[in-house]
Amino acid sequence: MVRNSASLIQVVSSVALFGLVFQHCWAATMSTQMLLAIDGTLCLGAAVLRLCSFTGGGLVSLRQLQTGAVLLGVLVGLTPILRSLTQAYSDDTILLLSILCIVLHIPSQDYLYMMNYRQRFGGMASLNLAIFATVMLASRLQTNSMVFAFILFSMEIFAAFPMFTHHLKRGDAEGLFHKITSLLFLITAASLVHASKILACVYVITTFFISFVCPLWLKYLQRYKAVIRGGWDEAVPGVPLRRSSSDATLQRSQAAALSIVNPVAVGKPAVPLQRSSSAPEVH
Repeated sequence: MVRNSASLIQVVSSVALFGLVFQHCWAATMSTQMLLAIDGTLCLGAAVLRLCSFTGGGLVSLRQLQTGAVLLGVLVGLTPILRSLTQAYSDDTILLLSILCIVLHIPSQDYLYMMNYRQRFGGMASLNLAIFATVMLASRLQTNSMVFAFILFSMEIFAAFPMFTHHLKRGDAEGLFHKITSLLFLITAASLVHASKILACVYVITTFFISFVCPLWLKYLQRYKAVIRGGWDEAVPGVPLRRSSSDATLQRSQAAALSIVNPVAVGKPAVPLQRSSSAPEVH
């Protein structure tokens, strides 16, 4: 259970890093070149880890490269429009809607897909919420290049990272999967310390609660579970403990009908049918 909570820790850490990057971009404490360097490092690191983790089928296909190139071209063309998309709205409205979308993104994520329990991604609602929050926050930035770099960073952590973790689990890279989770936790905690020590403490306590307290709590509650329903249960015969009067009447009616149709089946001698005296005889 502790290992299965790793995907939730990854999502929470990604959301925390997303908020930190936006705060630095909005306050102009992070340059566009630095954010683009982070984006390139993430792409290069994911490609290297994928090459090292899979013995077969680990290379990126030509179709995936073409799809990525098309998405980058569309993003470059839409950057000026996205930057001026929410100029008519106040900063408070944009921040409130973005926080709401990010909070809803966490419980709606497809954790079964990230843990390789499902082969098809089913968290489209979670992805749409994250992209919607990204577009709203990106419209608050100053330059088109910063908007492009920020949206690219968001697509990497919200769209590409769940697929990457899914391929890690499918490629039997269990150790690498948990190492990436630990590294992501350390990076997020260290980044939050520089921003706010209170937020760093909240993040560490939340991660500890998710990783250890919740699994132990669930294990403790199993002793109070009286009725277990599932495919692992033993078959229970459906024999009624007490028969009602209607069931007994129905059984007697069925036995009487059976004795008339087939008397031998109920242990009674056959009764010959007598012909009625009023019926005419046929010669």
